[in-house]
Amino acid sequence: TANLTAGIADAANNPLAATSWSFTTAAAPPAGSTVTFSPVTDTYVSQAAPTSAYGTSTSFSIVDGATTAKQAFLRFTVSGLPAGATIASAKLRLYVTNDSTSGGIIKQVTDTSWPEALTWNTKPAIDGPTVATVGVAGVNATIEADLTSAITGNGTYSFAIVMPAGNSNTLGYASREFATVSQRPQLVITTN
Repeated sequence: TANLTAGIADAANNPLAATSWSFTTAAAPPAGSTVTFSPVTDTYVSQAAPTSAYGTSTSFSIVDGATTAKQAFLRFTVSGLPAGATIASAKLRLYVTNDSTSGGIIKQVTDTSWPEALTWNTKPAIDGPTVATVGVAGVNATIEADLTSAITGNGTYSFAIVMPAGNSNTLGYASREFATVSQRPQLVITTN
């Protein structure tokens, strides 16, 4: 319960009426549990259409090319993990909508504030380390990439998915707007 007394005033020295409200917080998941997070934002950008935004697309397209590259971006907010819990594993699950000889390279991105209306011209720098490299991605399969090295606890985490240099075989993954909820991106975290 939060109680505000009658002695509180705003910046113009106007008194605020006394008020009270109650709320209940959910219990933190116990250590040793598994919690699944959906991306708070995801999109892809296209070098050939540098001012176009694809934040509402139902899938990402990822490809490498001298002038036709496409890169995907995902951001997750991890919250509710118990204080002192350690991350046993963090797995990114992605559903393949277009098969490719490579499932892409997942890199951490320092900027965690980019909008879903991102374009090639406004994309954040892909300035973090490589977290995972995914092999062949077959259509209608769910791939799992190990992001444990990047997830340290509660916080906001941003990632980019790019193709290896010279790989012009377009990869597709379902986005958070994909029709089948169970095939949307997931970050699955298990704690100790």
